[in-house]
Amino acid sequence: MPQFGKVSEQKIATLHTDLQIILREAIKITDFSVICGLRNEIDQNKAVSDRCSKAEYPKSRHNRSKNVDGTYNFTISDAVDIAPYPIKWPNIQTQTTQTYVKRMGVFYRLAGVILTIAALRGIKIRWGGDFKSFFDGPHFERVIT
Repeated sequence: MPQFGKVSEQKIATLHTDLQIILREAIKITDFSVICGLRNEIDQNKAVSDRCSKAEYPKSRHNRSKNVDGTYNFTISDAVDIAPYPIKWPNIQTQTTQTYVKRMGVFYRLAGVILTIAALRGIKIRWGGDFKSFFDGPHFERVIT
């Protein structure tokens, strides 16, 4: 059975407990790595400059967790980035269409596992693959209504 490595475990510790629950169930089904949990201001600004995020610090859900009363906790994250293991990032410029689609397919499969577990647990999350502004396949975030 797959299990998280030390680096993934360190990143999981920075997440809201709802996300931790989902990831710990998902690893029993499929293998993946945790790429990013909580981001500090420097890391968030780099993510924006690298075009991996559109949200300036502290507006990203990677920078904070929203409490029930509407206040924010800046020591845990409401967002996580994950990737199927072993990680083989798709690149449309250097791969055939068939290879690119296959590599993207594993992100969709992983998203199905994550979204199903969240629904079964009654935890509301949103997948970055469903964003209208840009595709963010590794990204999942907790939704607070």
